[in-house]
Amino acid sequence: MPLTDQYIKQYAQHNLASCVLKLRGATEEAEKLAQKAANGLPLQAGFWYNLANIYAGRGKETEARYAFAQVIKLAPGTELAESAKEILGA
Repeated sequence: MPLTDQYIKQYAQHNLASCVLKLRGATEEAEKLAQKAANGLPLQAGFWYNLANIYAGRGKETEARYAFAQVIKLAPGTELAESAKEILGA
């Protein structure tokens, strides 16, 4: 699917909604939307960071480590990547 503005907006909305749901304690629903966002726009490190934090909060360590590794790979040298490295102990 081409990266139209509507396509990008859709996944950005999924990511934002997942943040709101997480804050409200609806972590299962938050995880589903965060997965859609990260998989829909897989080059967006921020989406992976959000997903990693949701996984970590749900005790899904393996999934969280993978998602944090994606952040490091996609955005090397950024604050987001440095934060992911700290969390991973890398």
